[in-house]
Amino acid sequence: MAEPPWPRHALSIGVFEFRRSVRALWQDKARFTLMAFGMVIPSLLTLAVTIVFADAIRNIDAFSVPDMVRGMVAH
Repeated sequence: MAEPPWPRHALSIGVFEFRRSVRALWQDKARFTLMAFGMVIPSLLTLAVTIVFADAIRNIDAFSVPDMVRGMVAH
């Protein structure tokens, strides 16, 4: 059985590792830039697609799932 303060210990280890990772990323500017682009570009593309197809998204109606399909998913 784990000791009583294990959640606090796990959180402190997680915070330490997060800070260490951010510090390492910040020192390697090229890696930081590529990771930032890896987050920003897909987010902007998703936003653009959402804006362009906003009317089509609003007009999507809910569809009913046949009982056979429902049964296959449930089992």
